[in-house]
Amino acid sequence: YQEMLEREGTEEAYSRLENLRELVTVAQEFETVTGEESLEAFLQHLALITDVDTWREQADRITLMTLHSAKGLEFPLVFLAGLEEGLFPHARTIEEEDGLEEERRLCYVGMTRAKDRLYVTYARQRMIFGAVHPSIPSRFVDEIPQHLLQPATVPAAAAAPWSDEERAVTVPPVGARVRHAKFGEGRVLEVEGEGVRAVVTVQFAVGVKRLALGYAPLETVSAD
Repeated sequence: YQEMLEREGTEEAYSRLENLRELVTVAQEFETVTGEESLEAFLQHLALITDVDTWREQADRITLMTLHSAKGLEFPLVFLAGLEEGLFPHARTIEEEDGLEEERRLCYVGMTRAKDRLYVTYARQRMIFGAVHPSIPSRFVDEIPQHLLQPATVPAAAAAPWSDEERAVTVPPVGARVRHAKFGEGRVLEVEGEGVRAVVTVQFAVGVKRLALGYAPLETVSAD
């Protein structure tokens, strides 16, 4: 399907290809975090995304929606996420004057949805099609008058607190044989990160899996 879209080369095909790539990335992240690879579990996870059509102003909850869907609505607090070059503005529009201006207008729409407080965020790095790439803050952030900004940085270690017991997780070395509750025994091919935030790539009989030790702990069978 991907090859067909690439050969087609139309605007619609390009849009579908972007959606396909995002679907693959989300599915890989879901499997890495949960260790769960069933389609049913993944679809249940996606079903938790809030539909803007069911939004009620009085509802005491967080609402997720696209910028296009947010037009005409206002909220006391707004988080505008993903302001990174290549993402917003989209890589497709950066070299197109009209396209870039449309992205800028859309960004303005998102920012003006906030009645009281607006948070604009971007990631230091992002997983794209299974590979981690560094991110560059969006030019739209630079265009905001500095006196209106209150910069804040969230350290990676503060993203999600862990208890002392959780921090004590043992990270198996490359080459170690490990056992997973679902995938059985396998051999560690690669280790990224440290402690409870480590992500290991393991060759199991069912295939290669990337697992976050904080969510999918492994038992070390042998260290070599």
